[in-house]
Amino acid sequence: MYAKVPPELKAPLLKELRQLRLRSTVRHFPALLLIFSLIITLLMIVKGHAVLEMFRDYLRMDLSDGKLIVVMLLLITSMTATVLVYFLRQDYRDCDCQECLYCADCNAVDKFDSGYCPVCRTPLTEKESFYFTTAKDEQKVLERWGLQASRDG
Repeated sequence: MYAKVPPELKAPLLKELRQLRLRSTVRHFPALLLIFSLIITLLMIVKGHAVLEMFRDYLRMDLSDGKLIVVMLLLITSMTATVLVYFLRQDYRDCDCQECLYCADCNAVDKFDSGYCPVCRTPLTEKESFYFTTAKDEQKVLERWGLQASRDG
């Protein structure tokens, strides 16, 4: 869904949408961390013996299997958390408006930047600021602000 954002609404709208994404990230982070850590841990169980031996040789320490497993689980969890934070941060930073060619007659967005209206095929020169989302909660926020979806061909 592309929604045309007037210049005077851009800053407060983006602030609210970013807060929404941040709340969503904080709410879903523990579950995502658990799921992805378990997946990686299951992979380690399947190939665990070889990895444990490699890890033991690399550390050159005489650790018991129990202690080594705890160290591996802590490493898996911390690395998974780091990767999740990176991707969730990218998602947060991607919350922005984009300039798109726009046909006012058809209320249509040229999402492929072809230079032509996707409905009436006339050449486009007018650019407007649009916010694109597929998330239902963000679409509800856009509707609450009075922004309607534009056609995207």
